[in-house]
Amino acid sequence: MRVKQFLVFPKLPEKIRPLQEMSQNIWYSWNWEITKLFIRLDA
Repeated sequence: MRVKQFLVFPKLPEKIRPLQEMSQNIWYSWNWEITKLFIRLDA
């Protein structure tokens, strides 16, 4: 059985587009301000 890989790029509204870049950047993992932002968004 062969498995295909797909890359999915969502079309986000302009206002929240920067969140996509932040979520894919490991910089946020040691930046407490950004971590708190994602905690608030997840609540």
